[in-house]
Amino acid sequence: MTYERQEVLDRLEPPSSEHLGAPAIADDSAAVGAPDPRRTFRLVLYDGLASEAMGSLTTGVFLAGFAVELGASNFAIGVLASVPFFVQLLQIPAVILVERIRARRAICVWASGVGRIFLLGAALAPLLASHAAIAALTGFLAVHQGMGAISGCAWNSWMRDLVPDSEQGRFFGRRTAATTALSVALALLGGAVVDVWKNYIPGNSALGYSSLFGLSGMIGLYGVYLLSITPEPPMPAAPRHGHHWASFLLRFATPISDDSSCFYRRGTFRSIWRRPSSPCICSGPSVTP
Repeated sequence: MTYERQEVLDRLEPPSSEHLGAPAIADDSAAVGAPDPRRTFRLVLYDGLASEAMGSLTTGVFLAGFAVELGASNFAIGVLASVPFFVQLLQIPAVILVERIRARRAICVWASGVGRIFLLGAALAPLLASHAAIAALTGFLAVHQGMGAISGCAWNSWMRDLVPDSEQGRFFGRRTAATTALSVALALLGGAVVDVWKNYIPGNSALGYSSLFGLSGMIGLYGVYLLSITPEPPMPAAPRHGHHWASFLLRFATPISDDSSCFYRRGTFRSIWRRPSSPCICSGPSVTP
């Protein structure tokens, strides 16, 4: 009787979690909270397009033409050309900021947002007198590009952990191809807009460039929104080597001291790559996201 009763109870017992596929359900529920790689890649691509659109219409010939219309001297144009390279020194304290806060998306979003608001301020330069307009344009762009250097430092580390190693070459290659094509198209379109503006409103040519800067600032702020909704993986734990500053300096010198590192090869390639474009006025280094 005892055996028969136990057999009946076993038959009436609900199916086990293995028969119901509970582990698979648990895995699916865990995967629900994980970021979708395709959506993540789209966000990074669209942010790159927004940043490229912003940079294409506010650097190079457009910036030089804007400065000339405002009455800038050769010295002022030389200052505008040197500012983007000088502010790259801000990447050194930006590394410390990233290591301290360890929130790369927050740093990237806030720095980009502040910098692109100043880009909108640069668009208002024609409303000022000649000398004040040049000073305002230079100052606003210096802040914009300085914030871009800080943002770019956090963005590089962020993307290094966000995009898998096996996908980095393919993804960033396609991203660069898309942004380059957009840059060429916008350069032609922006030039046409300036020409049409000069033909119909010849007395206020600077406002044509100003409209491009204002549009670029709005596109840049949309890129900030895309950054704010892009997932961020946690930063790996930093190795400790005694004092904090000693640890930082040791990590900072690792790429230079490591013979197997591609630091020198990459540096040589970048120098050769940038050399043909170095005479281009105000083009600036490519560091923003």
